[in-house]
Amino acid sequence: MIKEIQETHGDIEIVDENEILNAFTELAHKGFFVEPSSAVAYAAHQKQLRNKKASDKDKTVIILTGHGLKTTLQPAS
Repeated sequence: MIKEIQETHGDIEIVDENEILNAFTELAHKGFFVEPSSAVAYAAHQKQLRNKKASDKDKTVIILTGHGLKTTLQPAS
């Protein structure tokens, strides 16, 4: 995977549990009730926006999969 990322000049963003929970909650407020693993991509994009690695002027597609119906998230302690 690392070789492919290097060859395509890609990037990796690491997000923690709190960032995922915040992204999950923000998506829910926007009407997207997704499974938590789907919120990871949104959390990473938000982090890139905060760190100026991406611009809100850029066109971005974030694939949200799964439904949060069976999700029982609780804030990390």
